[in-house]
Amino acid sequence: ESTLIWAMSGAVLGDFISYLVGFHYKSRIHKVWPFTRYPEWLAKGERFFANHGGKSIIIGRFFGPARSMVPLIAGTLNMRPLRFLLFAIPSASAWAVGYMIPGIILGALSLELPPGLAIEFIVLALIVIAAFVLLTWLIRLGSKYFAKKIDKKTRVIWRFLQLKRKTHWITAILTDPYNPENHHQLILAVYAIICAILFVIIMVNVFTHGPLTIFNHSIYHLLRSLRSSICDNFFLAFTILGSKYSMLCFALLVTLWLVIRRYFRAAMHWLMVVSLSGGALVFFKELVFNARPGHLLNGPLNSSFPSGHTCLSMSLFGFLAILIAEELKPGKRRALYIVTACLIGLISFSRLYLGAHWLTDVAAGIFLGLAIVLVTTISYHRKRIAYIPPRKFLFAVCSILVLVWLLFGFYNFSSYRHNYTIDWPTHTISTQNWQQRTTDYIPLYRITRLGHTIEAFNVEWLGNLAEIKGSLKQQGWQDYEPDLTLKGILHRLASNADVYHLPLLPQIYQNQYPVLIMSKSEQQGMLILRLWHSNIKIKNSKQPFWIGIIGYWHPSHKLLLITLPHLVRALPGGTTEAFRPFLKDYNVKSVSYATDQQPATLQRLHWDGKILLIR
Repeated sequence: ESTLIWAMSGAVLGDFISYLVGFHYKSRIHKVWPFTRYPEWLAKGERFFANHGGKSIIIGRFFGPARSMVPLIAGTLNMRPLRFLLFAIPSASAWAVGYMIPGIILGALSLELPPGLAIEFIVLALIVIAAFVLLTWLIRLGSKYFAKKIDKKTRVIWRFLQLKRKTHWITAILTDPYNPENHHQLILAVYAIICAILFVIIMVNVFTHGPLTIFNHSIYHLLRSLRSSICDNFFLAFTILGSKYSMLCFALLVTLWLVIRRYFRAAMHWLMVVSLSGGALVFFKELVFNARPGHLLNGPLNSSFPSGHTCLSMSLFGFLAILIAEELKPGKRRALYIVTACLIGLISFSRLYLGAHWLTDVAAGIFLGLAIVLVTTISYHRKRIAYIPPRKFLFAVCSILVLVWLLFGFYNFSSYRHNYTIDWPTHTISTQNWQQRTTDYIPLYRITRLGHTIEAFNVEWLGNLAEIKGSLKQQGWQDYEPDLTLKGILHRLASNADVYHLPLLPQIYQNQYPVLIMSKSEQQGMLILRLWHSNIKIKNSKQPFWIGIIGYWHPSHKLLLITLPHLVRALPGGTTEAFRPFLKDYNVKSVSYATDQQPATLQRLHWDGKILLIR
């Protein structure tokens, strides 16, 4: 607490000293070093203060370049001391708390570890943070560098095209009437061509199952494994907004507003975006049929490629952002583009999260929609355009968007939630089908969260779960409950006990955690039993049917000094026989699959093919 108080006091005192310096020198501050050498510092601070007024003290507190200059500028402009402190004290206090919270959290986490590992944990955390900051900085630096290079090269090409008689028609098509020498239209054309090429590359890969589709199944399985009721509701709201009926209604209302306000050129190009998007989606869905991921209760059945939600939201919201940003200042224009990109991103991601599209479908939808936006923008800028008040237009667009969203959300949310529920069908088989292996409904293996086969099911158990647990406990088995709390995770990282070398996240089957995890220490290692719900019922039996895995687990590797939970696959042979002595109270039958009878994905695991049928 004392540290926090000192940090807040220091921040307020520093701001007030800066304010007093500005208040003392006033206009003479420009003649004082270092401002005599770097006058742009004061110029930027004055512009920032002029744009935001008194609240610039609060805003500037959280931005490095403005933090030191804004209090100084407030003093030079004779802001009253009391008014300055009313802004400075809460902003400085919030800044102190915000900057100390990461350290407080990091310290609290380190206290949960044994003393010998605390320093190493902090070092690892700092390395991760530093790597993230460095990567972000490199991306920003690289984007600025390449943007300047592209701008410079395009300017040269623009002059070349203008001077050549055979290519002059290109610049005539692209010329901006406001500034005939402006080459930015050509940059838009280049970007449009790049987006179109990227879309075609993705389409060819989808059609031929090329290398760009390699991550489709992994991303699909990963997101499916992370689904929860709260996240489902959140992303369903955005998928409803991006549906074709919602977007069509939104487009018609925006068109009506533009026509009533007599912005006919904007309305014409707005309808151009709607028509190109709708026509392109119909054409490409008919041209390239790509089956959807499936496993939804009542999901879409038409072609998955490209994502209609993504393309429509990218083209419609993207072009609207350009129309509104025409008259905005650069700072506000950037904020508008960021908000628009976030909205498009949430709609696009909702299609991946809900399992309605593959990754390539969404990527293709983004590039197709962006190409349409760029082409329409080029056409829109070819003639002088009428001034559209940005605030009125933005208010109208947001009002229409919220109205359409609430209307379609209210009427369609329940049906969408039902349709996008993951479907795990239940199958009923006879005891004879089970014992004689004459059914294909019983799964032979489990996949990871990325969709890769990882281990074979070698236990099938018909019985009461409480009785199974009780029987094994009487024979020395221990019940294991994964502790996913912060303290439990940290204890796993630090402990050398064998049981803590199990995977940090409980392994799933059909998006469900094991209903039972039990361990027994043996000479060969720790014997682990895991059982899952199977979605299979046995005729004329009231007992539930479980599928599971019995195997040995061994200590994992270490990263520096911290023992990390590491999945070690069950040994290929001997585990079922090691488990049989603990099943004296049950009727046990062993069946075997020869290597040539196993699916190809299981053969790579060198499974011994043995399964215990227990009842």
